[in-house]
Amino acid sequence: MSTSVCLETLSSEELVTALQAGLRRSPDADLRVERLVRRPFDAATSSVMEALDVRLSDGTLLELLAKNVGPGGMLGSAAEVKPPFLHDPTREVAIYRSLLQTELGTADYVGAIEDPVFGRYVLLLERVRGSELRDVGSLAAWSKAARWLGKFQSWVRSRARPALPLLLYDRAYFARWPVRALAILDGNSADRVRLHLLRELARAFDRTVDVLLSMPTSIVHGDYSPSNVLVAGDGDSLRICPVDWEVAGVGPALYDLAALMSGDWDLGEREAMVTAYLDSVKPTPAWPPSIEEATTLLDHCEFALAMQWLGWAPSWVPPPRQNRDWLDVARNAFERTKQ
Repeated sequence: MSTSVCLETLSSEELVTALQAGLRRSPDADLRVERLVRRPFDAATSSVMEALDVRLSDGTLLELLAKNVGPGGMLGSAAEVKPPFLHDPTREVAIYRSLLQTELGTADYVGAIEDPVFGRYVLLLERVRGSELRDVGSLAAWSKAARWLGKFQSWVRSRARPALPLLLYDRAYFARWPVRALAILDGNSADRVRLHLLRELARAFDRTVDVLLSMPTSIVHGDYSPSNVLVAGDGDSLRICPVDWEVAGVGPALYDLAALMSGDWDLGEREAMVTAYLDSVKPTPAWPPSIEEATTLLDHCEFALAMQWLGWAPSWVPPPRQNRDWLDVARNAFERTKQ
């Protein structure tokens, strides 16, 4: 596993300088960084990260992460398969610096190093101790993650939106995935039956895009999958902490909820999560929809998500617990949209 991007091209002195600058913007302005210990972050899966243990002049110990969000900062296969048009090294830094706040439960922003001359972009964050939601069996935790989305969208809507380098989940964004998916599958002569099915789904996809664009928009995480949601604590103190905001954008309000719920759920479990989201949204004249309407909209979102994963990259193989037959998911979601 490569951890060289942080360890070899970024000195400890540069990290201390960035941390000290962050302290000057906080109530701890008079504190100094007295000791810094760095090591590879073993839980990193797609981006190069380091764990930082920082001792301040008053004895406080901070547990932080340094995440390389710049070019070359992705690990292994992630660097090979992530479509380059999605990458902007300034996006996640800007999201944490200008939008996400402690009251949301997300990781605290400490600082960043942005060096466009040498292509170095490193995000400094609180190191949250928690479990990935996909490893948590409690429906209450999943429902709270759905509730977090509704509260987040209401919170964003009630505030002035800062200028951010967000992706735009618009018609052009959605339209590119069937084209990419067809190009990928067309290269495999053994999949003629699947190719025929994909062509049929691609022809029907415009209607789903119309439905997606009819929804109110919000700032969306863009990959609100259970592997990108950390759960810390328990009971009433349960903390929902979405991480990896690399593809955050402006898009259909239910897009993140569909990503969260993409999996094998029975009707009762799906209804519990949809209800948790709807109950947490601060109502406007146009939103939220009824649970019946939301269910139909989510089917369209799931269809779009499946088409995205089909068109992600020729060599992309999702982790075992996320490895689904996305063509089958797309077909089933499409069939539900016709009901």
